[in-house]
Amino acid sequence: MKKFVIGILCFLLLQNILIAQISPQLRTTIDSMAGEHLKSTGGIGFVVAVYNKGEKDLLYYGITFPGGRDRADSSSVFEIGPITEAFTAIAFSDMASKGMIGFDDPLQKYLPVDVPSPVYQKIVCAPMKDPENPYGVGQEQGRKFTPYVCLPDVSEKPQPILLCYLATHTSGLPAFPHNLKSIKGKNDPYATYSRKDLYDFLKNYRLLEPIGYDYLNSPLGISILGHVLSLHEKKSYEEVIEGHLLHSLGMAQTKITLGDPLKYHMLNGYNSTGKQEPNWHYDILPLQEHFILHLRICYDSLKQILHPLKLR
Repeated sequence: MKKFVIGILCFLLLQNILIAQISPQLRTTIDSMAGEHLKSTGGIGFVVAVYNKGEKDLLYYGITFPGGRDRADSSSVFEIGPITEAFTAIAFSDMASKGMIGFDDPLQKYLPVDVPSPVYQKIVCAPMKDPENPYGVGQEQGRKFTPYVCLPDVSEKPQPILLCYLATHTSGLPAFPHNLKSIKGKNDPYATYSRKDLYDFLKNYRLLEPIGYDYLNSPLGISILGHVLSLHEKKSYEEVIEGHLLHSLGMAQTKITLGDPLKYHMLNGYNSTGKQEPNWHYDILPLQEHFILHLRICYDSLKQILHPLKLR
């Protein structure tokens, strides 16, 4: 996507770190992998968070900006990228498990009445019936052809998008809305994408395949789910995530909007060529890079996060 975040946030080497103590051999392995990564990013630094059987540690590598000397540390603030999608899905699961919202609720239930949700409707094609041409045969430049007309199959009910499809990336929605201007070369492409833009997209988009069968990664779909949670709770998206995830984990310094002093510890991101990229901002869609996470909070919360996920 747009950039390499300056740190690999809470970068868990699951097959190695989570099953062993930080032994000299493991440290050597991590150092080796870190060295290879630093070569590919021109030395831009990152932090490895290690948690195993009650033991925790942070390992620091690289520099915070090209030509600098400072390393990221426990006070550093990172933009967390697509991990925001996991936050949305976890908040949705928490609400559903408490009976606050239904896993199988249709998207349309939570949208304004004048904003129709896309549905899948089977299309049936048949030869065009023309009283003046009962056989449906025409000619074009001396060639015979049979015109067809394709219409929705009224014998089958439209298939709606359910919230669980949004959470599992099986809604059939694309990665990005078609009315979003190209993100290529744009420093802050989502800052002006408004609620009206999103609703215009939903009103005009048509699903061509049945819903819920094939996995198709859709940051747009998970962002719409975040918007639904916000509408349902009558709170901002940030407040929803705080209430259903961050507060219970003690992640009080994980924010969308940074105040003092956190904003002074925010690290820049860099693209694959080593060029600094600005942070992104949002109006309606919590797409991709969104939440900003204070490293120490993630570090202190690893046990609570990993235990229910049963990572091995």
